[in-house]
Amino acid sequence: MDEESAGKVFAKFNGFYMFPESHAFAFGVTAYQASWLKYHYPLEFFTAIFNQQPMGFYNLETLKEDAKRLGIRVLNPDINLSRAKCIIEGNAVRLGFLQVTGLGGASAESIEKARKNGPFKSIGEFLERTGILEEVALNLAGSGAFDSLETNRRKVKWEIGLRYRPVNLQLSLKLPVTQDFVELEAPAVGNA
Repeated sequence: MDEESAGKVFAKFNGFYMFPESHAFAFGVTAYQASWLKYHYPLEFFTAIFNQQPMGFYNLETLKEDAKRLGIRVLNPDINLSRAKCIIEGNAVRLGFLQVTGLGGASAESIEKARKNGPFKSIGEFLERTGILEEVALNLAGSGAFDSLETNRRKVKWEIGLRYRPVNLQLSLKLPVTQDFVELEAPAVGNA
């Protein structure tokens, strides 16, 4: 573009009302910095960007797919490995509990606190030690957080339904539930 034409285009943006110009400049700097970080430190970049969700631009699934295209492995939440926020684990990003639908800071803290007494060895033990709500436990199951104990998420959800006891003043009677287990086919990939 010749200098005269460039000057005309610039003059249209460089008016007395400076907000568009300053906003465009600030956005350009932010875009440059984010691109630089994404290129040079992709693992750290995606961990940080996942921890800032929801931001309003792209949802977590879109960002996860972008990370995968760049060779970043994204690991499901795990009841024995995750923290409230995403963390770097080896050469991958481990999703945090806060990325699970319906799971807030209090539930994440409850899981982390209960885990200080050792890893969870069963779904029943997890429910008993954490005292989280059934809906939260079911969402954790759907996210794959129990896959280290049982890969069939339908079985996990069934067991949660059998073992869940709301926390209240009345003590619950621990009854066996194994007789109520049923054989459930594993869901198709992408379903919970």
